Amino acid sequence: MLRMATIDFTIRIERSVEDVFRVLTTPELTPLWSESAIEEHVTTPGPVGIGSRRRATVRRLGGGTWENEIEVTDFEPNRRIAVRSVESIVPFASAWTTAAADGGTRVDWRWEMQLRGWMRPFGPFVLGVFGRSFDRDLRRLKAIMESGDL
Repeated sequence: MLRMATIDFTIRIERSVEDVFRVLTTPELTPLWSESAIEEHVTTPGPVGIGSRRRATVRRLGGGTWENEIEVTDFEPNRRIAVRSVESIVPFASAWTTAAADGGTRVDWRWEMQLRGWMRPFGPFVLGVFGRSFDRDLRRLKAIMESGDL
C-alpha cells in the first residue's frame, strides 16, 4: 500500500449541525459550493449510510474532467461521514466531522490522497494545489450557508 498524503481543515459555520450535515451529505448540492464539482449524484438506493455510493464529474487540474465514484465507509447522522474512492485517478479517502460550537457548527474535514506515478515527486506541489482548492471550497460553503442560500 502506498503512503497517503493528508490535509486537514477546520471551519466554523453559523448554522445548525443538522443543516450543515444535510448539505455535506447531499451530493447534488456539492457543485453549488465546490469549484471542482460539475455534477454529483447518488447511485445506490435508500438513504445515505455505510455502503452508499455516489458518482461525480469533476474538473481536472490542467483542464478537462474526470469521473470518480466513492463509497461511504462510516456514517453517524449529524456527526460524521467518511468515504473512500472506489474509482478515481487519485485514490483518496475523506471524512467530515461536525459538532455544535458557539451557536454554530464546527466542521473538520480530512483528505487523504495516494499520490502515485508522476504525481509522487510533485507531492508537496500537488497537495498545495488541492489544499488551496479545498480551503476555497470550505470558505464558499460557509459564505453560502451563512447567507441562507443553502
